Amino acid sequence: MHLTRAEELILGGEKGPAQQRAMELLAALGDLYGADGLIPITRAHVSGVSYKTIREGGLRWLKDLAREGAVVSVPSTLNPCGRDPELWEEMGVDLHFHERQSEILRAYAKMGLEMLCTCTPFLIGRSPDFGDHVASAESANCIFLNSGIGARTNREGGPSALAAAIIGKTANYGLHLDENRKAQVLVEVKLDKERKHPDFPVIGTIIGEAVETKVPYIRGVRPSDDDLKNFGAAMAAWGSLSLFHVDGVTPEAQDQDLAGLERLTITDRDVEERRRRLSSAALEEVDLIAFGCPHLSVEELIDMATFLEGRERIRPGVDLWLSTSKVVSQSLRKEVQVIERFGHVLVDTCQVVTPVENKHKVTGLNSAKAAFYMPKEGFGSQRVYYGSTEELLSWVSRPKAG
Repeated sequence: MHLTRAEELILGGEKGPAQQRAMELLAALGDLYGADGLIPITRAHVSGVSYKTIREGGLRWLKDLAREGAVVSVPSTLNPCGRDPELWEEMGVDLHFHERQSEILRAYAKMGLEMLCTCTPFLIGRSPDFGDHVASAESANCIFLNSGIGARTNREGGPSALAAAIIGKTANYGLHLDENRKAQVLVEVKLDKERKHPDFPVIGTIIGEAVETKVPYIRGVRPSDDDLKNFGAAMAAWGSLSLFHVDGVTPEAQDQDLAGLERLTITDRDVEERRRRLSSAALEEVDLIAFGCPHLSVEELIDMATFLEGRERIRPGVDLWLSTSKVVSQSLRKEVQVIERFGHVLVDTCQVVTPVENKHKVTGLNSAKAAFYMPKEGFGSQRVYYGSTEELLSWVSRPKAG
């Protein structure tokens, strides 16, 4: 991979050990993927924030970088960490985990990253413009930036996203290139026109599993922004997708040539069969209902608060978590107060990256992304029940008598 003279000096250690380490990582990735060089980025989003996922080795690496003087050179946000800063004990997080998590966040703060831990920075004004090159870890953020906004990022790992944030550049390969953003599979979604609302997360699991790394062009649905968020998150979890196009919705869809593409058709029967497969437990077994993977938007939180207003809490043995960003939570104090009569509005974290298994065994979800990860060892080892938002909220609440 070609490096400029300035980049070679960084690689040689002229700008210090932290920048040298970052450049070594970017150069190695560029060589591995056949990049012609590095390109400037406007933003970065870094994963590897929860102590649950990076443990002691990751913490040592971050502290070493911070001690060596690493500082990000572009606006950079963080993925969710492993606990809410105020409600960690209620979540079942122990003191050791809490303290180690705080050390991780201090290291990132020392390096200049913004202390807003969310997988959806695009919901809180931290997003690139169309055509911008960025370096994003976190699959849900990556696929939304590429698809919903038309920015350009590969699916970075936490270390490579941080290295790009430090240098302000990333390797020019993959989805940064025009030729790799073209549709490869035409997906026709053919559902009953009377259906109230398509189950976008479930449809996303079907597409992700079927097309794997290919870029789908999807017809037959009109997702909202929140639908796009949840749709993409499911595709990214169940496949290895970082880009999709939706006819008449996403910004690059109009530029696609559909002639000769592979075809995939999805019907109501496919959706119903897949929905049943997502559950490994019955609703009656659930001891935690968790929303917010990806983090909830303003509109989603308002809808949930509106549903719960005027209802009463039932099933005291079932906890309710709603995960979102601090920005969204602080903008909806009235709605948060309504919800907190029934459970917790958590910030900076989510059910996938916290030690949920300390307290819970069976989780009710409306997220197909969470339904993919949470049964796995290291992500909670949960049995899960997949249902709609209304069904799950109705399980822990009922209209007040009279």
